[in-house]
Amino acid sequence: MPYSTWKKLHYLSFPAYLLALVHGLMSGSDTSQFPAVMLYAMTASTIAFLLVLRVAGRDWAKSDERALPTAPKPVRVPAAAGGAAPEPSNAWSSLQHRLFGNDPDRD
Repeated sequence: MPYSTWKKLHYLSFPAYLLALVHGLMSGSDTSQFPAVMLYAMTASTIAFLLVLRVAGRDWAKSDERALPTAPKPVRVPAAAGGAAPEPSNAWSSLQHRLFGNDPDRD
């Protein structure tokens, strides 16, 4: 499914929820019951809260983009004399030997 189609279908969930909420409030047989009222109130307030965060969050993200720190650049380790790569640390060697069983000291 193309992203644009998915996005349009996704945004249809907002009016679908509102229609379901209005339908439940207007024609629900248990609308006068306290649990039903609490259910409607909790779902409506949750959706409203998340919608406000979504809409307001767009402005926050745009204004904070410039303030976000950038990842540090990787540090290059110079090769040992003669152009050979430096020896791996003992921890890495130990893990590598345990995983792959290629410990020259054990052979």
